[in-house]
Amino acid sequence: VGSEMCIRDSSKQWAFSKWLIPQEILGYFRNHIDTVIVGGRFLASDLGGYNNMKYFSSLPMLQIITPLAAPLHAELGKVQKNIEELRFQSSVTIKTIGFIAAPFGATGFVASEEIIAIVLGSQWIKYHEVFAYFCLMIVPFVLFTQASRVLMVKGMTRSIFIYELMATILLVLVLYMNYDGSVLLFAVYKVVLEILMSTFFYIYASIRALKSVDIGSIFVFLAPALLSIISLDYIKGFYLYDFGLFFRLTILAILSVLSLIHI
Repeated sequence: VGSEMCIRDSSKQWAFSKWLIPQEILGYFRNHIDTVIVGGRFLASDLGGYNNMKYFSSLPMLQIITPLAAPLHAELGKVQKNIEELRFQSSVTIKTIGFIAAPFGATGFVASEEIIAIVLGSQWIKYHEVFAYFCLMIVPFVLFTQASRVLMVKGMTRSIFIYELMATILLVLVLYMNYDGSVLLFAVYKVVLEILMSTFFYIYASIRALKSVDIGSIFVFLAPALLSIISLDYIKGFYLYDFGLFFRLTILAILSVLSLIHI
């Protein structure tokens, strides 16, 4: 009896995890294929600028957002058998992560010139707009992570793999079509496409795993970042350009947090 139970458990575990390995491989490929395309199409200096902007913009996602979101995502597994509780916990999670992530995305987008000048030096300032758009990758990062966790707790790992496969193919096709564009335009294409794909994936995961779509949660997730960007850009343009780089960056970072408290 014990061996039969062990075999059944192993079969269940394999059915759950067999899609995760190829999904991780595809995910790694999708996260780096844009660098390969840039390396084959643009100058070495542009490749260096692109890579640096992409790397530094990802630090808040990997070093801050991911550790803070881990406990919230762990709670999803505790309520996986109760669909109402799972919906509630998923809604709380995406809203909470949205409020945490918004200041990083908004400050990085609006204060990109100041951040690059202080962190990397003036020689990289010409790529600050690439950094600005890559800071918006925090949106698809959060949406994809949340959608994946919801599907995982329901054992729907095959759906994650299928999305990863389709997203990879679409991304490669779109980026390869950008033959004559600049590095900045290339980054914009990637970021916009990632935002659109992750939004549709989040909606799909909600319908498939939660049997509903909480449009309010998506709005509450996106609204803080959008409102912060608009308000910070206005303040920077009209009041802060006469001050130094570090002072402008400090004020914008503080205001991005205060704007969320007000919201």
